[in-house]
Amino acid sequence: MLWFVVSSEHAEERHILIMKTKTSFSSRLLYIYFLASILFIAFLSGWVVKKKEVFPSYTIQAAFEYLRLHLFSREKRLEIKRILGLNDPDFLAKLNDGFTITNHTKETAPIKSFEHFLLLKTVEDPGVALYDAPNSRRFEWDLSKLEHIEGWRGSGYMAYALFRDGRLLVGSHGGTKLALINKTGDVIWELNEPIHHWPSLDGNYVYIPSRENVALPNDKISDKYEGRPFSACRENSVLLDNVLVVELASGNVVERIDILDALSKHGEYSSKVVNCKDPLHLNDVRVITSEQAALFPAAKRGDLLVSSRHLNENGAIFLLDRSTKRIKWFVDSFFKLQHSPRITSRGSVLVFDNHGARVKNGIGHEKNSGQFGFSRIVEISLSDKRIVGIYGGTERHYFFSDIAGRLQVLNDRIFVQSFAQGEIFELRCPKQKPISSDCRAEFLYSGLSTSAKETKDAGKFNQHKLLIKKIFLGDFYNKADLEFLR
Repeated sequence: MLWFVVSSEHAEERHILIMKTKTSFSSRLLYIYFLASILFIAFLSGWVVKKKEVFPSYTIQAAFEYLRLHLFSREKRLEIKRILGLNDPDFLAKLNDGFTITNHTKETAPIKSFEHFLLLKTVEDPGVALYDAPNSRRFEWDLSKLEHIEGWRGSGYMAYALFRDGRLLVGSHGGTKLALINKTGDVIWELNEPIHHWPSLDGNYVYIPSRENVALPNDKISDKYEGRPFSACRENSVLLDNVLVVELASGNVVERIDILDALSKHGEYSSKVVNCKDPLHLNDVRVITSEQAALFPAAKRGDLLVSSRHLNENGAIFLLDRSTKRIKWFVDSFFKLQHSPRITSRGSVLVFDNHGARVKNGIGHEKNSGQFGFSRIVEISLSDKRIVGIYGGTERHYFFSDIAGRLQVLNDRIFVQSFAQGEIFELRCPKQKPISSDCRAEFLYSGLSTSAKETKDAGKFNQHKLLIKKIFLGDFYNKADLEFLR
């Protein structure tokens, strides 16, 4: 009987111990599940913030920028901060408030006369002018006559191209009109078409991206993409881009080149149409010249080199056969949200890679992973589609324009317009060699002005609280070519 009582007591203790162990195990398991859930939510939130670039994406980015500066040696760090003007303790706060880092103050901005004339149009200045030095205006067009035409009044202006006799191709700031004026401002013709970004000229014609607003699904469009991602889009307002061919003499549209239709005929490329609201976002079209065709195995004279910011999410450039409307050459994945492809005499194409230093792609990335800005210039071989050169920011050059940006190749020299920073520089590299970290940026223009009004609007002010004049167009022209100034 005593044995039974003792055994019962031991059994009860064991049962209690087992129950406690189970309870403890369950509690720990719930605790682990809770932590895992928190980590998953944090990861998912971080992914959304990074992917969609919503708050607090730029605050986090600013913190990393600040930390990167402190990873260098003390001497290097002081030199960087001296050059960029980041010596004050409010640097991080300024980045958080949306200030854009530029490479100059008003005192250090370039003042040297230009070797060529500069056709300059900034977003902040209402006029379009020709400059022979940063602070010396040689000629300005009278745009007042456009103000009397419906749709132009108060719209602001954009400049696109200058001709030898002083004619100027301009557009409305809202992207709804295109016009050709003479040197005295008389309107030769105007065109009511929604235009977007920069055109290219070829003899008697202007090639310029245009866009229309449609709803999806659309039988005319969606059927061509059946079985591919774009066919699943359901949107009431979609921006569809095409290329207008405009007769220079009359301003008449002689052709509309349907880029989505051209892409739909290629299974591989059509699957890269993935953005439902703005599937292409064309930002440049270049007409291939005879000289360029000789360097470009896939091209012939008259073909179109097109830049799309949204194909395959991060952008693509491709060659469109002018006659057959077939795509003959296609490159993506080497850049992110790019602009302005320009062919060089080395048989390569330069690309303004706005966000390329954010991701690891291409050779040389390890040398510049964003510590001196997220933009870079990428050089791609036309024959085998490989990256042959990269130029990114350096200790003496912070380089980042989140949108826009433009390249110009003039007399085999490379000129770069950093839209958001309001700066123009020449990229000086060893002759006939691909771009690299051996290149040097020689600054030619910096658009800064003082303003009594304080603001926290992103991109309007630099770290010195100076207003940045963002550059829509800053192209150089040979002085001897502009006959109307003689």
